[in-house]
Amino acid sequence: MWLPSAPREAGARTALAAAHHTLPDLDLVPVATTNTPATPATPHDPAAARWLPLDNSPRGRLPLAALTHTWPHLPAVSAPDPTDTTSLDGDLYPPPPMPPN
Repeated sequence: MWLPSAPREAGARTALAAAHHTLPDLDLVPVATTNTPATPATPHDPAAARWLPLDNSPRGRLPLAALTHTWPHLPAVSAPDPTDTTSLDGDLYPPPPMPPN
């Protein structure tokens, strides 16, 4: 979750931790947070070392790509199989226009 400020992130982390601990299997829901000023040099770069896992990792804030090492139990994400004809094509289309009510 990306929040607009450090105080908002701290509040969200408190609420997320309380909710997260009620889950039957914590490993199924990995959570990391950040805030816009967390990386002053690159405030809008999601790949920067700005992500703080909810488990309060001793490593501190991590780049987006390093989160996969934080949760090694999660399955790897793979590219879609182009020969798979049973899945949806992934194209999303807007709904037909409707007049306002």
